[in-house]
Amino acid sequence: METKAITEGAVMASLTAMLALAGIFIPVINPIVMLVWTLPVVVICIRHGMRAGTATIAVAGMIILMAASPVNAFNMLLCSVGPALFIGGGFYYKWSTEKAILYASVAAIVGLVVYLFISAEVMGVSVTQMFAIEPEVIDEMVDMISESGMMSSVYGSHDEMVEAIRGMFDSVYMMLPAALILYGLFTALTNYIVAYMVLRKLKEKVPPMTRLSTFRLPMPFLLGFIAGFGMLVMSATYWTDKPTLFAAGQNVFNVFLVLYAFQGFGLIFYYIGRLEPHRRGTYKFLLVFSIIISGFSLLMFISFAGVIDAFMDFRRLEFGSISNKRIL
Repeated sequence: METKAITEGAVMASLTAMLALAGIFIPVINPIVMLVWTLPVVVICIRHGMRAGTATIAVAGMIILMAASPVNAFNMLLCSVGPALFIGGGFYYKWSTEKAILYASVAAIVGLVVYLFISAEVMGVSVTQMFAIEPEVIDEMVDMISESGMMSSVYGSHDEMVEAIRGMFDSVYMMLPAALILYGLFTALTNYIVAYMVLRKLKEKVPPMTRLSTFRLPMPFLLGFIAGFGMLVMSATYWTDKPTLFAAGQNVFNVFLVLYAFQGFGLIFYYIGRLEPHRRGTYKFLLVFSIIISGFSLLMFISFAGVIDAFMDFRRLEFGSISNKRIL
């Protein structure tokens, strides 16, 4: 590597390590740090390529491992390094927004899975046992609820309340695969948007971000949505004794429901963008207000609007095409 790349990489590695350690030792700022601590690595990737970016994050990782506990260090590194390198690589190689976010999402999921397996190995338990809820914990929760007088009119007996809470935890546990996929998606998406905004302020040359009002999922994604819905219908109608099919259907259906929510928002933003500029802010506020006041149930209708748009093509976009412009 050139001398300039080595010098800048050393400075950026130090800055990366300092930001990561600040997030570890000051937990209150950790959510903000998780969005920005790998930005120096992304800058190095853009300016000097992936080799320099990989070397920078490697040096920063060694500093973090020496200064912090292994658990916290591996949590920061495994969950963030992969997405940072793919986002930096996406900017360097001029990938589309969707391609960069896809690769960064996969990297975030793989990193989290590796971290969970390492944590389980250190704790001497399996990954499933890490998320298991002990019966004693449920009994303590039921006792606390009973003593407070809450929900006494809903559940007539102690056993009914125990079964209800156990069913709630089982439902959460059953949705872990979908939660893992959505974690990777939102981690990559938020990091990409923050990196894009910061790099634009720094006058770095980055490819334009896809405009939300022209975002459209490729047509094959409909097969995933239909498959998830079909598994739910079949498990509820014909194969009621197959909980695995129902769980798989719920995971697949919910993942694609979230994906089509983005297309639904794209459809809404497309029509808002056709209004006069001074009215757009009002309608965006009303949209957010309506979602909150509906208890986020409006998101379901937005998702189905995205599914309908996949068939009807209200915006007259070519099937499967995605425009590479700035996000709305």
